[in-house]
Amino acid sequence: MAEREMWLVTATPNAAATGSKSIEGYASFYDAPTPEPPSQRERTPIKTTELKQQMREFVAGVEDLFEEAEPQGGKIQLDEIELTVEVNAEGEVSLWGLGGTSVGGKR
Repeated sequence: MAEREMWLVTATPNAAATGSKSIEGYASFYDAPTPEPPSQRERTPIKTTELKQQMREFVAGVEDLFEEAEPQGGKIQLDEIELTVEVNAEGEVSLWGLGGTSVGGKR
């Protein structure tokens, strides 16, 4: 049986938006940034077995986190949690975090 593949649509961002410049070369307080051009999209094939393994490991890691986080006799109980997951062009699965900063250097 041939190995199955899925197509991932990936986006490569174009140049970042820049503000307009005044005659003297300084950006005016009132100048609005120019809109960012749309990103370039590509279709990338990935083997479903690779993606399945990545998802399995990701879900197992999340389950481990919540087993450890569950307080014994605690007063707070989560009914639901929402996570955002990113799958890159290589099929790597990552938790998408917003806000905050990492402390202590590289991870």
